[in-house]
Amino acid sequence: MTWWATVWRAGPAVFLGLVLCGCLPNQPVATDEEKEPQFLIGRSRVNAMDFSGAIDAFEQALAMNPRSAAAHLELGWLQAEKESDPAAAIYHYQKFLELRPAANNAETIRQQIFRLKQELAKAALPIPPSTEMQRQLEQLTEEKRQLQD
Repeated sequence: MTWWATVWRAGPAVFLGLVLCGCLPNQPVATDEEKEPQFLIGRSRVNAMDFSGAIDAFEQALAMNPRSAAAHLELGWLQAEKESDPAAAIYHYQKFLELRPAANNAETIRQQIFRLKQELAKAALPIPPSTEMQRQLEQLTEEKRQLQD
């Protein structure tokens, strides 16, 4: 009988806990921001290959909702792949990761950021071949030819 008394007392507490958990406000879901009008316009422009129009639409979506991770992701992709603007792409990818650090594609985005940073560094600091390196290369090529003979 004591077992039933324990269940009888605990039952209402469990029920109340379940009810309260269901009454808490939900976090915004990623799909909610993908239903915003400007975001949908951006997607349709991407499908129509109007990439500059898509960028404008996604930027307007961000103006309406600065916490739209989906818009940042789309802008990152567009800036990296269609506009060749690695600095802007890095910015939008990083904002996406700030807003969705546990996203399924977070590691892929981090790798993309790393690749874009390398691309920027390569463009900013080209390493000209030195005359010493050129001489060593020619010497090694000659040695290789001699060994093959």
